[in-house]
This record gives sequence, C-alpha cells and structure tokens, in this order.
Amino acid sequence: MAHNHAPHGLSHVVPPWVASFKSHLPASGVSPFTLATISTTTPPRPLARTCMFRGFAFTPNSGILVVTTDRRMPKYAQLASATHAGVFEACFYFAEKAVQYRLSGAAKLVARSPASGGLVLVDPARGGIEEPAAPEFVREYDAAWAALSPQMQLSFLKPPPGAALTQDSADALDEVARLTQEAAAAGREAVLSPEHATAAQENFVLMLLIPSLVDFVDLEGVGTRIAFTQASQYEWSFSEVCP
Repeated sequence: MAHNHAPHGLSHVVPPWVASFKSHLPASGVSPFTLATISTTTPPRPLARTCMFRGFAFTPNSGILVVTTDRRMPKYAQLASATHAGVFEACFYFAEKAVQYRLSGAAKLVARSPASGGLVLVDPARGGIEEPAAPEFVREYDAAWAALSPQMQLSFLKPPPGAALTQDSADALDEVARLTQEAAAAGREAVLSPEHATAAQENFVLMLLIPSLVDFVDLEGVGTRIAFTQASQYEWSFSEVCP
C-alpha cells in the first residue's frame, strides 16, 4: 500500500518510534488494536472498540495508520466531528513480547461524497469541511479497498450497523451471506460486480490516524517506558520516563 510520497505536511520525517513498533508486529504486518474516540453526545463520553491496523499510509515508515470502517458506524461521525477535532487514542498490546504502544493524535478521513459520488477528504481539525481528495489520498483509498478480500468488501453491503433487525434487514443480511458464500467458493477468482462494488464503496471509509504522541512501555523485568512527542512538522522528541 505504500507509495513514494505523501501529501505536504503529513510525512517529512520517519518518527523515531516506527522501527520499534514494526519490529513487534506479526509477520503479516496486520494487527488488531483498541481505538478510543469521543462520543458526539452531551455530555461526551469515551468509546472504545477493536479495529484492525492495515499498515502505514503513503510510505512504509510514515507512522500514519491505515484503518478502514463503514461510514454508518458511530466512529466515523465521532472522528469526523469538528467539535473534537478528530482526536483518537489507539492502544496496541503485543502479549507475546509484553509491550504496549498508546498512540494519540487526530484523524483524516477519505470517503465517497453522497452528493457527487467522488472521493472527498474530511479533516476535522480544519472544521470538518469536505474537499475533493488529492490524488495521493485517492491512491490510498483505492489501495485500501483492493487489499480487502471480496468477502470483506461485501460486508459493506449489509444494512446499517446497529439498526433494528426487521424482516427487510434480515433478508438483506441473507443476501449478503449468499454473495459471501459465492465469493468464498470462487476463491481467488472472486470479484464483486460493478453494481455491488459501487454500492459497497458508498459506505467504505479510509481512516488515516496521525499520531502526535506515542507512549511505549516494555514490561519485561523492571520495565522501560519512552514518551515520544511530535515537536513540529519535521521533528519528534523523546525521553525515557518511569515505567
């Protein structure tokens, strides 16, 4: 999924935590993690769920996390909200090596506009205004979609997550299950029809999680803890702190 360059202002240096983080990932480079956001309700409350880390965006060492979601899920609205400027915290715990990474920052989102059908970039830190996605973001969106299996792509055809289970929604789920079974049977030859791909991509969202703070803890022995902070667009600082 990596490309040779990133949009201006997103990846000018390799964050110093990236090499260590990558060394703890499984061989596949894909890992579950806990993503926490802030609700859009009053009063606001923290919300956490398990997501899948799918690599770094733009360059292999950018430090910008690639995650995908359905735009109808609450976390899309929470991260797109200008009220909280897209803030998130991501927590990875690698049990076999007893290390934890907590990454905090702000998200950018790439999705299809319901009005135009074109790809737009949502930057909640800039007020959440939608603007046409630059080519670099379009490439990342397309690459993230292509990296999903046909079965996973079909999941974006399901009824709205969390909606009431009615006869109509049950029938829709049965249809998605049928299509998924057909895709599984077709194996590597499975490809979504243009109609299904278009409908699924209306709900498919690329989330780019951009950390500015990283807290690394190694629990072996007495423990080691390092705090990484993005000091500027071009610089990170770090210091060892008490575990």
